[in-house]
Amino acid sequence: MSSPMYEMPEHLPIEVDEDGNGPAIGSGVIVCWCGEPGCRRYLQE
Repeated sequence: MSSPMYEMPEHLPIEVDEDGNGPAIGSGVIVCWCGEPGCRRYLQE
């Protein structure tokens, strides 16, 4: 039996390390993982 497919949200927050690699737990740096270059939805300044 296969599992049901779920749609991924268009914008997805992911925590990354200081080099931009993720997922990284505890770094406090959250970016959007939507694939749009320059997406600033979750950027914290």
